[in-house]
Amino acid sequence: MKKGTERIMTYIFVSKFNRLMIAFISLLLILLTYISVQFINETVPFEEELPNDGMIELLDIAEPSARYIEAITSSEEFERNYVDLYDHFDTQELIELSNKSYVENIYVTDEGYLNNLYFSEEDKELLLFSIPNLITELPGYEVAYPGTKGFLIDGRLPLDNMYEVVVSYEQLQNHWDFEGDINDAIGMTIDIDQTPYQIVGLTNLSITTLSYQDDRHNHYGVISVTKDSEEYLENMYLEMKKQGYSEDDLFARNIFIQYNEDYTVELMSYLVNHAPSYQYSSNYVNDILTRYYYKGVLPELIVLSTSLGILFGSFIFIVGRKSFMLINDYIKDVDNQNFTPKINATKLYAVLLIDFLLALPFCLLFTYLGLESLNGLFMLLPVYLICLLIFVLTLFILRKVVEYDNN
Repeated sequence: MKKGTERIMTYIFVSKFNRLMIAFISLLLILLTYISVQFINETVPFEEELPNDGMIELLDIAEPSARYIEAITSSEEFERNYVDLYDHFDTQELIELSNKSYVENIYVTDEGYLNNLYFSEEDKELLLFSIPNLITELPGYEVAYPGTKGFLIDGRLPLDNMYEVVVSYEQLQNHWDFEGDINDAIGMTIDIDQTPYQIVGLTNLSITTLSYQDDRHNHYGVISVTKDSEEYLENMYLEMKKQGYSEDDLFARNIFIQYNEDYTVELMSYLVNHAPSYQYSSNYVNDILTRYYYKGVLPELIVLSTSLGILFGSFIFIVGRKSFMLINDYIKDVDNQNFTPKINATKLYAVLLIDFLLALPFCLLFTYLGLESLNGLFMLLPVYLICLLIFVLTLFILRKVVEYDNN
């Protein structure tokens, strides 16, 4: 019996019919995967993973409340408490948060200083800027601020709490009377405010970027918030007011918080209560938002995958029916002393199911490459489950139809 079974299985696997079915099943699965991946890419946001789980960014984008809040509250509570809310951090709330035991660092971009930097007379002034490496290492910040790597033409960015600098060739000429070859500039030492700095990079901007110093009194564009930062924050608001900001617009626009990730829940609770009108970005928040948006589109995805599955199952039924009948007749005629037609015929359906399962790993790989996320891979599991169920149903219908035709 074992020899007869091997003969049947071998015949089916190497048959022209099975080669056709493998190719057809693979093609349909890949097409289904491609359509589903495109659907998810267009409806579910996948943010690039931050290098540090204990890091969150707060950004004002002129919306009343964070999408994170919408994701964690009921629709009734969100409509009642957050739809028309505009509430940002004030000075005391920022300082209070900086004193929390689980908060390591808070950095606020100085909107007033940056505005002056962008609109200054570049040829006459030595423009200084300083930004922590914590910010420059974030994805999406390659060209967000002057001292980021997107503006480098050679070398690297300055390291925090060192005495390093990135300058442009024009600045070297205008402010340090440099007349040498630009290729010799990296490694030189120049004086800034009577302090020697080593040049570690060259930029195409007329802005000098210094190493960020946590204990520096003049922060040059980014304020480190501590219990002693009230004066710096208030000076930022005063400068913004001079620039034409209204009283309602005097708040920090971009905030970066480094914290102990074991206290994520406590931090998020504080943010929701005191600064709900920023958009939050962290690995923790981004995962929640991705699942929230996926949950919202899951019914559509199920309808889409069911419709496509039925369509593809119909194609398999139409294409495979005739060949199905021929190979089924062969199986029934196999010379086997323990002849059991129904068991032998089952081998055919088993082989086709194996064909489907063999094609799945390639589709999963395609899914991962298309979505670039393990979360995305899990999102397509319902699609494949629905497709498998429809495929099994198609085989069952094929079997019944073939048995009916043979009778």
